[in-house]
Amino acid sequence: GGGGGENWKFLSSRQQPRHPRVALPAPGPPPPLPAKSHAPERVLFLGWRRDMDALLLALDEFVPRKSQVWLYAPLTVEEREKVFKDEDFSPSMLENLEIVHVVGLTLSRRQLQKKLRLDTFTSAVVLGEESLEHSMLLADTNVIATVLLLRDLQANSRGFRLSFLPSFLPSFLPSFL
Repeated sequence: GGGGGENWKFLSSRQQPRHPRVALPAPGPPPPLPAKSHAPERVLFLGWRRDMDALLLALDEFVPRKSQVWLYAPLTVEEREKVFKDEDFSPSMLENLEIVHVVGLTLSRRQLQKKLRLDTFTSAVVLGEESLEHSMLLADTNVIATVLLLRDLQANSRGFRLSFLPSFLPSFLPSFL
């Protein structure tokens, strides 16, 4: 007897086979958090964003007293102070952070080595340059190039181990670095 439909079996939604439920173990306690360091931080911001005041206020919440943030960017100190004034921000609003201004280009190896002692920073953040906001590709390229330059400086110096994070993290970057 040979109709083609004889070999097919159809199940309605009520006839679906049931899978046994798997019992999951009860969650345990969370791992202990590392002890918060009370040593002051020295954070390096490379680049400039228009919301720098918001970044500084947020960072101020998380660092111990007497920490420093070094703002390394091509803007002059006067230009930065004007931006702060326009945003109704004053460094006196920071309780835990002291701001140190350094004018320089993020992609200049010579300036980075001359103007900063990179081995003295506890961490760094590479920011997308405000002046490059008109082209996201150019801004992202600048961030990646700065990260690669820092990695190269790190690889070629003894004892210099800086943890840093670009202000964006494309999906391909972690495997690339």
